[in-house]
Amino acid sequence: MTAPAREGWKLLAWYQDGNRTLTREQGNADPTDDVTSEFHRMRWGLGTTIRKGKFRGEFEHISAEGMIFTATDGGAVAGSTATVAGSTALASFNFAPDDKAGGWHADFGFRFHTKWEVDARYGLLNRATKTGAGERKFETLSLGLQCFLHKQLPHP
Repeated sequence: MTAPAREGWKLLAWYQDGNRTLTREQGNADPTDDVTSEFHRMRWGLGTTIRKGKFRGEFEHISAEGMIFTATDGGAVAGSTATVAGSTALASFNFAPDDKAGGWHADFGFRFHTKWEVDARYGLLNRATKTGAGERKFETLSLGLQCFLHKQLPHP
């Protein structure tokens, strides 16, 4: 059997720590007037996956501290201009410079045919949990269907 579809159980852990530098332009021609700030970011996660016969499962918990991205203005592409006539407003990225986030997701699959698998994924994500007014909660459910075209993958 090939490694991606090998039966078994595994545990995983990951960690990321570092700084992010952002520069805010002041809107004039002199780039020395721009403001540069550095923000700390720490991310980590723990998870597990299992594959047995026709069944596959995955679970992962994630946490974040430091700079948390929240969204762009009005959900627009960052840097785009407002659609209101005469407006010069630009959409920008928004973030919480010192906040927390956390969440988890579970993913399950069932291979009902040699080349087909149905999938269900449920996840929760809470961003900016340290500042109550800025907190955003996301709950998602995704259903999927996969077709495996590669000849070397095993067929349960």
